[in-house]
Amino acid sequence: PPFSSIRGHTRLHEKSRGLGDVYKRQEVIIVLGGTGVVGVSVEQELAAYALSGRVERLAGDDVYGTAVAISEWAQQDGAATAYLATSGTYVDALAGIELAPRHRDPILHVGDELEPAVESELARLGATDVVALGGPAAVTPRVAMRLWNILNNNDMPLWK
Repeated sequence: PPFSSIRGHTRLHEKSRGLGDVYKRQEVIIVLGGTGVVGVSVEQELAAYALSGRVERLAGDDVYGTAVAISEWAQQDGAATAYLATSGTYVDALAGIELAPRHRDPILHVGDELEPAVESELARLGATDVVALGGPAAVTPRVAMRLWNILNNNDMPLWK
């Protein structure tokens, strides 16, 4: 389908299908990313398609913070599993788009280091299982070791 729903909110997958019929049914529209990703003019235009006229934005100071903001919104009760993808490209995160939401798990971003915001979100989630999307080139051994130290779980299945 050109859209899917999480917690009753529609996500548009195919830009070419347009907004009208998909978003008119929604009480509130959620925009993912800062104004550098989705401009204020787009946000204002979307308000016409929300039944309430409300558009909410989930964003952080950077890609890490935005992923954390989305996780906090979507996984309010925590999640036992979290998926990690490199912030360098979107390909690995894209690979997890079908798997993570199916199990109601977040996808968080990592770079060469484990960002403090991501580390805090893993603790808030109560995640005991962390899955790297990609491999050691995407989620570096340095990040994997930091995760192992945090989780202190010898059986952690990091690369699947």
